[in-house]
Amino acid sequence: MILTLRNLLFQTIKSPQSAAVDLMKLNLNRDALWSALALACVLNTLLFFVANIVAPLPPEMALPMLSTPVSFLVFWASTAVISVFTLYWAGHAIGGKARFADVLAVITWLQLLRVVVQLCSIVLLIASPGLLLVFGLGTALYSLWIAVHFLNVIHGFSSLGKSIFLLVLSFFALVVGLVFLIMVIGIVAEGIL
Repeated sequence: MILTLRNLLFQTIKSPQSAAVDLMKLNLNRDALWSALALACVLNTLLFFVANIVAPLPPEMALPMLSTPVSFLVFWASTAVISVFTLYWAGHAIGGKARFADVLAVITWLQLLRVVVQLCSIVLLIASPGLLLVFGLGTALYSLWIAVHFLNVIHGFSSLGKSIFLLVLSFFALVVGLVFLIMVIGIVAEGIL
């Protein structure tokens, strides 16, 4: 399994289209995918706070919602789950044909790749902080490129333009979903206090 993940990692970097096809061929069940997504969210949260210990954010940049591990995990997991549903529904709304499990697999895989990127970022933060900005910008742009190709393959789109449109559409749906979630949490917290 480790060898498969390593091969999929390198294939994702070299050829996102064929990596997406191979990811779909794994045909993982939803329970395994949800568990892997939860693990990825926990690992991303852990690494975020490790990086924050190594190089703390200035107080003016710290968001209260992201200041504790629990609040960060809730935010991160909510973002991932809302992304799965918005990429599935919005994709189908514009003619996509992805199975729900394929969208879940893609988001889970991207979250697991983010764990690898976070680990590399922490090493760079310690070894060469100057390179960290270049690495962060490069991985952010390349991650978008990978996501566009993954969505193009799983939804069966005929052009990358449709996948880019899907990402933009899903981003707005994600923002609306997160605002709604924050409002609900605020109402619940008010009722408790």
